[in-house]
Amino acid sequence: MTEATIELIGSEELRRAMRDPEFVKGPATNFIRSVAFEVLGHAQQNAPSNFGRLRNSLTVDLKSRTGQVSATVGSNLVYAKPVEYGSKPHWPPLAPIELWVRRKLRVPAARSKSVAFLVARKISRHGTPAQPFLGPALEQSKGFADSALRELGAEIELKWRR
Repeated sequence: MTEATIELIGSEELRRAMRDPEFVKGPATNFIRSVAFEVLGHAQQNAPSNFGRLRNSLTVDLKSRTGQVSATVGSNLVYAKPVEYGSKPHWPPLAPIELWVRRKLRVPAARSKSVAFLVARKISRHGTPAQPFLGPALEQSKGFADSALRELGAEIELKWRR
């Protein structure tokens, strides 16, 4: 899975609060969830699209256990990772490239197979360039995450300081 992960590391007050199941169920989960969905929104906007499969495959996987809350934003599509990071030279399958050639390059069906072959040959020699969508989404979400973290800190101070 191609993913972005947010890890919450903090003060002793935060560590103490993370051991409190009520805190984990409430404010910590809300913080992680809101930041994860912010990242998801940016990733969906950033993801390159032909038929929209990559954008539509992006999800948030939220996990909560005693003392731990995590969220993973990512895709289970096999080509998500090569889109994010690029790929080394390889011989790709022609059928998806032929569809791409027809749709994006508007090549008529009669010529699409030969143009797809040329595109595939270029990929076999040079690979594909990275088209990052998750990394930039994480960067775009930092301001939101900082603001949400300040709110979480204030809530910890008010409710869970002992």
